[in-house]
Amino acid sequence: LDRWPEALGRLERWAAEGKLRHRETIVEGLENAPSALSLLFQGKSLGKLVVAI
Repeated sequence: LDRWPEALGRLERWAAEGKLRHRETIVEGLENAPSALSLLFQGKSLGKLVVAI
């Protein structure tokens, strides 16, 4: 916790430089939500699983 300011400074710099990336799996449509849930439990999604409605 005492190094939090240092970590925050590095994270801010990396974000500004575009070095931080995230992954997400997007499933289109509410009708596909059940299959999206299945992906979650099967471990077939990357990063965040989003159902776009």
